[in-house]
Amino acid sequence: MGLFSSNVILFTILLRLLTETGLSGFEQDQSIREGHYWRERGLSAPRSSYRQIHFYERSLAADPGVAAVHLELAEIYYDLAIAYGHRDLFDQALESLFNALQADPELAPAHYRRGTIYFLLGDFAASRRELEAARRLDPSYSPAEDGLRMLRHRR
Repeated sequence: MGLFSSNVILFTILLRLLTETGLSGFEQDQSIREGHYWRERGLSAPRSSYRQIHFYERSLAADPGVAAVHLELAEIYYDLAIAYGHRDLFDQALESLFNALQADPELAPAHYRRGTIYFLLGDFAASRRELEAARRLDPSYSPAEDGLRMLRHRR
């Protein structure tokens, strides 16, 4: 067998592997690399910035299965909510907390923070729901228990 025929056989085998099984694996590998690239960009961006949010959302769009990116994105939104809350921008804080809970629904501090904002806005029923959710997610989270105690004394 000559050099030309062995190259043709190798090319045929590679082509068959790529078209039958390897192409989907190649695309999956590419999306994982792209997700990793955007996560690295997010890690190097200024903390709690919209640029960082953009990079993490691009990372999740490329590879939604990375739990660390979900957690990091939730932390950024949570940090933004705290900053908005300190400036009495409660609507923006609630929106950021909503986004944080979209990224990580089990983030007990975000439920607690929403409960305190609802309390400050006078919506005591919503405040109770959020504080109870925080306590249910993390029974040892004492701020949620303190908030519920404050609501009980409010009556």
